Amino acid sequence: MPAANPTVDATAATLTVTSMTLDSLMQPAIRHRYETFLAGLANDSGLLYYAPPYLAMLADLFEASAQLQVLVAERGNTITGCLPLMVCDGPLGKVINALPFFGSHGGLLTDDMDTARVLAGAWHDTLDTIEPVAATMITNPFCPLDLAPLRDTLPIDATDERIAQFIDLTDWGDGNVWAHMDVDRFAEKLGDTARRNVRKAFKSGVTVAVDNSAEALAFLRHTHTTTMADQGGTVKPAAFFDGLTRWFEPHTHYNIYVARQDGQRVAALLVF
Repeated sequence: MPAANPTVDATAATLTVTSMTLDSLMQPAIRHRYETFLAGLANDSGLLYYAPPYLAMLADLFEASAQLQVLVAERGNTITGCLPLMVCDGPLGKVINALPFFGSHGGLLTDDMDTARVLAGAWHDTLDTIEPVAATMITNPFCPLDLAPLRDTLPIDATDERIAQFIDLTDWGDGNVWAHMDVDRFAEKLGDTARRNVRKAFKSGVTVAVDNSAEALAFLRHTHTTTMADQGGTVKPAAFFDGLTRWFEPHTHYNIYVARQDGQRVAALLVF
């Protein structure tokens, strides 16, 4: 991977933006400041997709075909924003995604409008330098800023808007999910079909609990692969499952929720 680009002066005298490689971002002092920035954002907007372990995963999975860059904005020694992206060599030329891999969110992440403008300018400069045939930015739905005013400053040819739905699952608790959940109260948050399915599963003796064992991961992998293949969907690569415990810490970064009926595993869900 290329070395990090030199720091570039931004619109404000104290605000700078740097294009960092993963190796640069992983330096202990920089990583600490970066993770402090993510943890301090409102609306839980510092999503997994911006976290160093996830960026390390992308760098490994796409090592042969793409390069990771993270545009990092700083005011003095304080990080105020970031924009991770990957540059891929395609058959028609270079392609930029922020971010790739099964709908990963990317986009500008900051709670400061001056920083947002600087990062937007850095994105524009990156496009001018790399001259990709296409560039896609999947914005963060939890970003604490309204970035609509910046749209006119970005080179956008097409916009695809999606409706996102979120349900607060904090009532699920830890460990044995059913044991910590008021099913009737939780079901009120669901649509009719989902509500019926939850009640039926509960009455049928289905249990759900966290299981991060190697056996649970193997079951998750097999179930995902066979189910997606049967439905004609895109299966996650084997390297994703092989490297999961290398990139992420169980309980800290992810949990595998396993459903059992009559003592047998019947379903699994990977939650980051």
